[in-house]
Amino acid sequence: MEEAAVRRALLHLTSLGDTDIFPSPFEFVFYDECADKITEIVCGLNTGQYRPKSCVEILSPKRELSFRIAHQLYPSDTLLYTSAVIQIAPSIEEIRLPVENGPFSYRFVDKADEPRLYSESSSFHDWLLRVKAICDEADPFSDVKYVIETDISDFYARIYFHRIEHIMDDCGAPNSVRKVIEGIIKYSRARQSYGLPVGTAASRLLAEGLLNDTDRMIVERSSGYTRFVDDFRIVVDHQSQVHATLCKLAEHLMLTEGLSLNSSKTRTYTTEDSVKQIDKKLSDVFNDDELVSISRYIRQVYDDEDISIEEIEDVDPERLVDKLVELIKSDAVDYAAVKVLMKALRAVSIEDGLKVVDRTTELLYYLPRDYCLFLGSLAQRAEGIADDLAEKLVSVLEGPPYSEMTLSRIWVAHLFVSQALPISRARLERLRLNGSVLERRQKLLLLGLLGDRSFFREKKTSFDEMSDWEKPALMLGASCLSKGEYTTWLGTIKSRMNDPFEDIYHSWLVQNQSALFEKLKVQFKVKSKGEMMAEALDDLGDDFPAF
Repeated sequence: MEEAAVRRALLHLTSLGDTDIFPSPFEFVFYDECADKITEIVCGLNTGQYRPKSCVEILSPKRELSFRIAHQLYPSDTLLYTSAVIQIAPSIEEIRLPVENGPFSYRFVDKADEPRLYSESSSFHDWLLRVKAICDEADPFSDVKYVIETDISDFYARIYFHRIEHIMDDCGAPNSVRKVIEGIIKYSRARQSYGLPVGTAASRLLAEGLLNDTDRMIVERSSGYTRFVDDFRIVVDHQSQVHATLCKLAEHLMLTEGLSLNSSKTRTYTTEDSVKQIDKKLSDVFNDDELVSISRYIRQVYDDEDISIEEIEDVDPERLVDKLVELIKSDAVDYAAVKVLMKALRAVSIEDGLKVVDRTTELLYYLPRDYCLFLGSLAQRAEGIADDLAEKLVSVLEGPPYSEMTLSRIWVAHLFVSQALPISRARLERLRLNGSVLERRQKLLLLGLLGDRSFFREKKTSFDEMSDWEKPALMLGASCLSKGEYTTWLGTIKSRMNDPFEDIYHSWLVQNQSALFEKLKVQFKVKSKGEMMAEALDDLGDDFPAF
C-alpha cells in the first residue's frame, strides 16, 4: 500500500467519518492521534494474509416508505478499503468522461491535504443546475425535445463483483490493492457474488467507474446527457426516440451489468417542463430574501463542514423552524432541503428548543443522522436544555416506530457517548442497547462513562467471548478502573484482540487512561469565525510567526 494513499484515507476518515449514515467509530480518535504509526503498519501489511472482520448491516430509511441495508465496515477494514481505492482513484477518474459528457457525481480530487475525496462542485444541487443548463441549451426554434428520467433499481446492492474486477483491470490496480478490495467486498457481502458496501466513499468511486461504459453508450445516442450516481437525465430530439433510447439503456444494463431500470421512477417530459420542475424545486425552499442568504449552503448537503455563526447571523431562527415544519408536513418531502435547513439551524440560537423537537420528532426516523447532529448542537447551544432533551429522546425511542428503527437508537446513543446529553443508569436501561453490535459497543462505552467498575471487573475473564467489534469498546470502557488494575488487565489481554493495530491501541489506552472519555466528546454546535481562527492559531503553536 502506498503511504500517500494511506495518509489521505486517514485524513478523510478522521475528519469526515466513514459513512454518511452511521456515527464515526470511536477508534478514529485513536487513528488520528497515532496516524504515523498506523500508516507504517498499513504500508507494511501483507495484504494477501489480511483477514477482514464482519460487516455490520443496519436497515436505513431511503424514502418515506422504502428502506435499504447500510453497511459499516470494521474500522481497520474501512481504512484499508479506503486507502486501496484512493490508490487507484486517479486512474478511475482518468477513464471517466468529463462532467460535460454525463458523469457528474463524485469527481475525485487528487489533493494530499484535502479531507474531502470529491469535488465540492459535484453536489446534487449543482447537478440540478446542470440538468437545467442542458435543457436550456435546446434551440427555441427547433422541434420540441424530450427528457428521459430514470434510475437503476437497488444499484449498489446489485453490482456484480466481476465488474469490479474489470474496473481494477482497466486501472492497472497492483496486486496488493486488488487483494484488499476483493477481500473486503466479498467478506462484507457474506461472499455473495454481487453488492458493494453501502455508505462508504470508496464504494461510491468504484460504482462510478462501473458506469463508465454506460456513460459512453448514452453520449453517442443523445442530444444531452447527465448522471448523478444512478439517476439519469437523457435529452433526445424527438418523442419517437424516447422508447428506443430507453430500450437500449435497459438492454445494456441487463446484459453487461446485470442491472435493471426502476420502472416506477421512469418518466419522460419536454425540456421546457424539466426546467420548470427544477426551478420549482429550488424556489420551493428558498423563495424569500431571508432564506436566499443560506441558499449557498445547499452544496454542503452531503458534507460535514460546519458553517460559522457570522455567515448566517442575519437569518431569523423562527422562520427557519417554520420552513422546516412546512417542508416535513408537505405531501412530497424534499429531504435534501430538510438537511440544508437543519444544518442552518445548527448555526443559530433557538428560544424554545424543546418545542422545536416536538414539532419535528419524525425526522429522528427518516433522517436520524442529520437530526441528531442538529439535536447535539441544540443541546450544546441552549443552556439548561440537555437534561430535558435527553429525557424526551429516550421516551420517544420507547415507542413505535422509533423502537423498531435500530439506526435511530444508534444515533441517540451517540449523543450520550459524545456527552452532548447527560447519561444516567436509568436512561441507559431504557435505551435498550442490546440489539446490534453497534449498540452493544455504545453500551460498553456508556457503562465506562458511568464509572461502573463492578461491570468491568465481571467482564475481565470473558474478554475472548466478546466479538471483534466489542473488544475495543470493552477495553476503552474499562478505563474507569483504577490505574494499576486497568494496566494489569490490559497486559493480560494483549495480543488477543485480533486487530492489526492492537499493540499501539493498547499503548494508547494506557498512556491516555484519564483522558479517554474526554477524547470521545464531540463539538456539535457551530463555531464563530473568531473561535475557528483561535483554534487554527493554537494548532500552529510556536511555529506561527509573529506579526
